[in-house]
Amino acid sequence: MILIIFLNMMLASSKKVLLIGIDGCRPDVLKIANTPNIDKLINNGIFFDNALSSINNQPTRSGPGWTSLLTGVWFDKHSVKDNLFKNVDNSKIVTFDELLTKSSLNIKTSVLTMWNPIITKIFDKELFFTSHVDTYDGSIISESKEHILNTKSDIIFVHIDNADLAGHLYGYSIEGKKYINAIEEIDSYVGTLTQSLKLRKEYKNEEWLIIISSDHGGRKKFLLGGTHGGQTDEEILIPIILYGKNINRIHNTGQTYIVDIVPTILSFFDSKLVNKFNLDGKALIEF
Repeated sequence: MILIIFLNMMLASSKKVLLIGIDGCRPDVLKIANTPNIDKLINNGIFFDNALSSINNQPTRSGPGWTSLLTGVWFDKHSVKDNLFKNVDNSKIVTFDELLTKSSLNIKTSVLTMWNPIITKIFDKELFFTSHVDTYDGSIISESKEHILNTKSDIIFVHIDNADLAGHLYGYSIEGKKYINAIEEIDSYVGTLTQSLKLRKEYKNEEWLIIISSDHGGRKKFLLGGTHGGQTDEEILIPIILYGKNINRIHNTGQTYIVDIVPTILSFFDSKLVNKFNLDGKALIEF
């Protein structure tokens, strides 16, 4: 029994996840933007271009969106309804790293984010590594690259806010040049992050799963700028991109959701974990 546990831990330790969160990313705009690095992942991986970030009127805000993405449950379970985390029962926010720890897997998690509540409100506990970068000059990627090259972490979550800022300022729109430009800039960031994985000393002995997704979309305001929070298709729809060795799309996945990401991560480490917890999502891949 001890030997089996040890072998499972060794197997898990060779598996790594890079989770890239593009705040406020509409999948229809992502598809028309010039994004060669993301396209490479899509063409050699799995792309869900109509995943839902909301059901049952969950507000399409960053608070509930990122909480659902990182816990695998909807807001009726995690209790987050806004960006201020009002009247939230923290005991109901159980992120993927806690689920893996409960499963006796020694998984180290790093979080690098441009939106501090992801660290202070959603994870709200000591992780292997955390960093908050509040500038929009690419510093989040410079720090993430350095961390990827040297870290012993098993799961790295990098949150990028540039597209959401552009959407608020200029409008989330398939015709919005500045919103599209922001997504194209993020594509260069994705290229830096994925190239950094290959420069790791241990890379040849590691199996990386790359996941790219978002917390919500957005729509253009009647006059200036953009917004989100409602239930239009523009606000609800998000992309989910999966890339890695030996992954296959599960047949008949049907509609995909933001809450499917945590079950997919759990399944990557151990397929038996998906049914161990009361999650709202399902695994999207099999190995």
